[in-house]
Amino acid sequence: TRYALSTPENFEYELKAEVIDSFPNGEGGYTFVIHRFTRPVTGGSWAFLDTWSARKTEKETVVSEENVPYVKLVFPLEAGTTWDGNKRNVQEVDGYVVREIDMPRALDGLAFEKTLVVEMESYDDLVTRADVRSEVFARGVGMIMKQTRQVTYCSDVVCSGDEIIESGLIFQQVIREYGTQ
Repeated sequence: TRYALSTPENFEYELKAEVIDSFPNGEGGYTFVIHRFTRPVTGGSWAFLDTWSARKTEKETVVSEENVPYVKLVFPLEAGTTWDGNKRNVQEVDGYVVREIDMPRALDGLAFEKTLVVEMESYDDLVTRADVRSEVFARGVGMIMKQTRQVTYCSDVVCSGDEIIESGLIFQQVIREYGTQ
């Protein structure tokens, strides 16, 4: 849901991420080329959206989203581990932290034995703005859920503290299926 001038606009679609190629990189690992596609939730043909890439080293996993690299995970992973998700790009420091690790989780009828939650931000003052972002990863699968709530609340005297959203974005992505094909 995107908010502009307090008017919500809802978007609902399916997103498919497909690894289409891989090649050795200079860090001793592989870089995976990922094509992303969308289609309406009602079905139909997949439409190409964009190309991302991902690479894993002994120390971290980096995903380049629209040519901006983000450090998604650092190793070894332990509850409470923190790092700068933007350390490979020019954006300001963004502190990520592992909140849960090796927890079972069920999503949309799928069961995952070992998952971890990475919290990217958890700021919500309920008066001016909220920036709450997290991703959930499953061992052997990858990201299985993503939640983002980046909104600005109405701060006029008549609505301050009422959590009326003036602008921003609320986004949720949940895995429906995955495979090795």
